Amino acid sequence: MGGSRVPPTFPDPARSATIRPSFAFAAALVALALSLASVVTAITGEVEVGVVAQDPGGVVVDVHPYGAGWFAGIRPGQRVVGLTPATDPGGWAIETADDQSRHRVSSLGANAPLRVTTIGGILACLLALVAIRDSGLRRRRSELSASLAAVLAAAPFVVYDQPITANLSLVAAGVAPALWLARWQASRRSVGVALVGSALAVSLGWGVVRTQEVVVARPLGDAWLFAAVAGTTTMLALGAGVTRARVIHAVAALRVLDAAVLVAAVLIGVTAYGASVSPLWATALALLPAVAYARSRKEIRASLDRILLAELRERAAIRATEAERARMAREIHDDPLQAIAGVIQQLEEPAPDTSSARESLRDVAARLRGVATELHPPILDDLGLVPAIEALARGAGDSPPVDVRIEDRTGYANRPPADVELALYRIVQEAISNAYKHARATKIAVSGTVAESAVELMIHDDGVGFQSAAAETALRQGHLGVSSMKQRAAAIAAAFEFVKPAGGGTVVSVRWPA
Repeated sequence: MGGSRVPPTFPDPARSATIRPSFAFAAALVALALSLASVVTAITGEVEVGVVAQDPGGVVVDVHPYGAGWFAGIRPGQRVVGLTPATDPGGWAIETADDQSRHRVSSLGANAPLRVTTIGGILACLLALVAIRDSGLRRRRSELSASLAAVLAAAPFVVYDQPITANLSLVAAGVAPALWLARWQASRRSVGVALVGSALAVSLGWGVVRTQEVVVARPLGDAWLFAAVAGTTTMLALGAGVTRARVIHAVAALRVLDAAVLVAAVLIGVTAYGASVSPLWATALALLPAVAYARSRKEIRASLDRILLAELRERAAIRATEAERARMAREIHDDPLQAIAGVIQQLEEPAPDTSSARESLRDVAARLRGVATELHPPILDDLGLVPAIEALARGAGDSPPVDVRIEDRTGYANRPPADVELALYRIVQEAISNAYKHARATKIAVSGTVAESAVELMIHDDGVGFQSAAAETALRQGHLGVSSMKQRAAAIAAAFEFVKPAGGGTVVSVRWPA
């Protein structure tokens, strides 16, 4: 949790009312037809080799830039070593050689990727049926399902060169995401028209030239693939409620290791593409390390943190401990010790007023109990982090109210480590204190989730934030306790943020583990 929580966006009801319900149903029917054609093609289609060659001993005369032979590395001018016609019971096959290596492609190997796309076609059919079901009342979701079905249905036609059906499917896959974005996300009509027009131009262009032996065929195919992947990714992200604020937060949460894995994935994809691997398989190869890392990102980062950052974290813990000791020494010296000195002076008088001294000692005892409680609140040990924060909020007295809404997923024996609970409690305590003393807040809210293995907390106040000159000066001088909170977060390997949201006030957020 690294910033203010942004609620998911919903389409404007007034705008939704202007969209004709029949469009969603028609789009779903088109998607279903394309999906059925995709399944049939994936099961029964036969990929063309795309090679014009002489008999064995001759040379390759021509190679289609999107045929199976091209992706197998066969190029014009190579010697034909072996050739099996399509009428052979085992299917066609051709083997060529150049000065460095041999290249072979057969019907069995060429058709294998086509058969694999059957899975995508079946999934596309299911999505199209869902789109038909939702077309009446949930048009936004229905059109999203239909668009995704159209994209999945295009998979077999990327490798199967069937002019009419393939071109229709490829155009639909390129335009469908752009059309959904234009209808449901574009703020202006001109933006939507430009988006759909660009996708349509690229898709139609590739559909026209992909069957021709022209130089622009391959670049246009690459542009179509990029447009389809980018449009589909954006459509799914916005359809799932991803907002600009969430994207900014996700980018801000990236670490060096995340960037390294991303660069490695891109390099793998570019290398595979440069080696004449199919764009579809090059994309899959690029995604493999990213997906594997995403599944174990938490464990990998935790291991590296233990290995590389243990000393830094120990230093941060020592600094936080020393700062806490210094603060408590000031608390004891400035209040209880001064009161005790006053009592001693009273007792040293010739006729001391013992009743006044007793009252002073009781007051000192009360203050020392308060200091001891603040040093380590017993409720934190006995009941846990959430009850301790709730008690902290109730102890605010005449100060502005603190609204605590924390989901407690812990039990008596299933709590975060004691040092984590104490550090997080101190961060919340410091943030609330800052809101009172420096931000002049009238409302403070503490929200989040506390579980045994993960904690997310956010303290949001409606104070003056950073716009107050006094607050900014105090922040620069280190008087707002931000440094202390950062050190406490670093000591437990937690992510910490202190930001001013657009709506005003201040947001302090902490997430453990980072």
